Amino acid sequence: MNLYYWESIYLENYGKGTIVVSASTVEEAREKARLNFDIYDRDLNEFDYKPDFIDEDSKKDLADRKAKFETDISKEPELKECLFISGSE
Repeated sequence: MNLYYWESIYLENYGKGTIVVSASTVEEAREKARLNFDIYDRDLNEFDYKPDFIDEDSKKDLADRKAKFETDISKEPELKECLFISGSE
């Protein structure tokens, strides 16, 4: 297993975010990331998934986030054996 590591515009807040996936191949890593996108995105943007709140703006916002995510994982990832993540305030 490898750790596939992408810098992420989709997860950007004050700085770029990071997507890290453990997998045997890069294609498996991309597929795992895609399978988990909705779960993660729903936690961050719950109103865009609630039937009472879905409108054209929320559909566009979701499509924009999904496009950024796909752009992130379409790039060649870095391979890491170990990853250290420091805390923040």
